[in-house]
Parts: sequence; structure tokens; C-alpha cells
Amino acid sequence: MRINLDKLKEEFSVSTAPIREALQRLAKDNIIIVKPRIGFNVASLTKEDVENVFETRKLLESYCLRISIKTEDKESLISIRATMLGLKKQLETEDPPSEELVKECIEIDDFLHRNILIGNCSNKFILNFYDTLDNFSSIIRHFSFRLKEDIAQHIAIVEAMIEPDLAKAEERLITHLDRAKMATIDWISRASLKKE
Repeated sequence: MRINLDKLKEEFSVSTAPIREALQRLAKDNIIIVKPRIGFNVASLTKEDVENVFETRKLLESYCLRISIKTEDKESLISIRATMLGLKKQLETEDPPSEELVKECIEIDDFLHRNILIGNCSNKFILNFYDTLDNFSSIIRHFSFRLKEDIAQHIAIVEAMIEPDLAKAEERLITHLDRAKMATIDWISRASLKKE
């Protein structure tokens, strides 16, 4: 899909230069494809891309979980669990969920993965690499975010971290990422069938 620079300039009330700069950054992460003398296009998301993103996330997040389970404050984990339980209860009563509730669920998902799991790792290379990987994950999340399932799985991960039971937390994290991967691949398959 071709990106319309004029629409972006209008929407964000900026000149072309900052838009081109932002698109060039996204191109470095392979989210945008630059076609000389033609313009910018959004990269398509393939099954292989999804598998690679989730395989890498499993490796990084499992490694960082081992650090986080030792360093994360138990009280903050209990607080996060309480927030997640509140969101879970709201999801049970709101059908369909409000835009605000969806936003809160996405924010807590991001907070768990980025701040709790990855954030406790002090390795700057892992942190920088995760930022790049998270750009893909953010795109994927918009297509396959399974609110009720993900919140329940996040609660299970946090509860294992509170215990603390590393083996259980890691098993739950891997299961969560595998299920998200399968949901995303299913979404891609359905989307490609619609195109045909």
C-alpha cells in the first residue's frame, strides 16, 4: 500500500521533511519499503515475518523474565495484577468493549512486556533490539489483539512471577506468545483469502 505524503502533511500539520525522516526510520526496521522515484509503501506482513517476530520475542522475553523475576518489586506485580483483574472484569461486562477499555488493555499489555519483562534487563543491545522488534509487534497487536484471552494469560504470567515460580512463569509466557502467533497467522490467512 502506497503512503500518501500529502495526506500525512495535512493530518499532522508538518512539512515533508519530518515525515520523510520518520518514514526512513521505519524503513530501517523494514516496516516501510522505500521505492526510489516512486515513494514509500507499507511492507506486507507475511507468515514468516510473524513466526520470526514471535520466535525472537520468546527468546528475548524468556531471557529477560529470568532477570525480572528476581528484580521486580513484588508489590508492583501485585498492583499490576489488580489492574489486570479490573480490566478482565470490565471485559466480562462490556460487549463490545469501549474504545477506552481497548486502549487500557493495549497499554497494560505493552507495560507488561516492555517495562516488566524487558525493562528489567540492563543490556542496552537487547533494549534497542526490542524497540525494533516492538514496532512489528505493535502492528501485529492491532490485527490480532485478543482482549479477554490476553488479559487472562497476562494475569497468569504475573501470578507466577509473584509466587515466584520461574518455570511456571516462563511456560505461561511461551504459551501466551505461541497463542498470539497462531492468532496472527490465522488473521493473515483470513485476510489473504478475502483478497482472492
